[in-house]
Amino acid sequence: MDISYITVFSAAIAIVWFNVYIIVASLIQKRDNFLLRFSYIPLLFLTAAGVIRVFGFSATPYTIVITSETILPEVIDFFKMPLLSAGDSGGVVQVYHVFVTVWIIGCVLSLAYIVVRQFVFFKSLKNEPQVTDARMISIMEEVIRESGKNTKFRMVLPEWNTTVRLAGYFKPTILMTDVPLSDEELKLILKHEWSHFLHKDIWIKLFINILLSVFWWNPFAYLLRHNLDHLLEVRCDLEVVSELDDESRRVYLESLSKISRKMKERKLSAIHASFSGMIGANRATEIRQRCNLILDYKPEKRHRLVPNVLICGIIAVSFAMSYLFVFQPIYFAENDPHAAQTFAINQENSFLVDNGNGTYSLYIDGEHVIDVDRNTIDQTSLYLLEIRCGCIAYREHDKHHCNYFH
Repeated sequence: MDISYITVFSAAIAIVWFNVYIIVASLIQKRDNFLLRFSYIPLLFLTAAGVIRVFGFSATPYTIVITSETILPEVIDFFKMPLLSAGDSGGVVQVYHVFVTVWIIGCVLSLAYIVVRQFVFFKSLKNEPQVTDARMISIMEEVIRESGKNTKFRMVLPEWNTTVRLAGYFKPTILMTDVPLSDEELKLILKHEWSHFLHKDIWIKLFINILLSVFWWNPFAYLLRHNLDHLLEVRCDLEVVSELDDESRRVYLESLSKISRKMKERKLSAIHASFSGMIGANRATEIRQRCNLILDYKPEKRHRLVPNVLICGIIAVSFAMSYLFVFQPIYFAENDPHAAQTFAINQENSFLVDNGNGTYSLYIDGEHVIDVDRNTIDQTSLYLLEIRCGCIAYREHDKHHCNYFH
């Protein structure tokens, strides 16, 4: 038997679960105490579960169908409502055709914007002169060396830049700022940016932007991008301060304050502001949270291991359980002269028999009803029924059972 099936309804429930995961992650992320106690790992795991769920929009043979008698049938009827007729050709433009067309156009435009933005940004970087300040270069080399890497990098100082930021998917480019920073401040900030590169955060952000291009109509996708940007900054902060004493943490905060004041003086364009930076376009509450975490975070990994495993386990269980049910409409043939020809089909009283020629026989209460093709099965709730082998016993309406299953 096929192990998974994709329908409009399984895709819709996947989007609902995605929204739920993002909302829960957003609510938890606002709590400083949670991050101080459990760190950022459970939140990243919860966010990843939501992203994986929205792309894992298949149902399984074990999925329970919860029928809707009123709401879903009306929704389906609305989307199938005809808007235009093509006349003699018999073609009809329905509401869902318009929705799908607008969705595709939005995807194409959003993806095109990402490509153009990336092209313009990296092209502008090529024209920027490299930094010749030996102090900046030496400190960056020290940061890379301490991380155990030997990566080549490029360092530039654009006039428009207001913060230290990272660009480059393969070869890192460090964008410096003219904010006066001490050697210690500069090293801490460069450690933060180097952490972004080591964790491939720029790739993560590109993936999220592509996801947002697909689900451009979903406000929770924008919430995901905003929250993840902040969470990635928090992760880099905590990794930097995990080895610092209180005095060095205050130095790190002072460097954040200097750059934040500089950013208030000069606004960046959307293209320039879209890449990793020491201070992003964060709300005041998020900047305060970063400051609190920098001062109060304690790197006690052993004390967090068991609770984090339990939390991630609960998230994994909820992820698996999200595939247990799907909502589908049900219609009744009331006042229909052909009602006698109408059947109730469910997993208890019905199954399919593979005829071996591309068609399947539908049996209800042991009686053969109709033959259908694979396309019909995939597009209806028939995909949830058990598929048995095409043995002669069934074709002759015998009650003997064939024990072989696909």
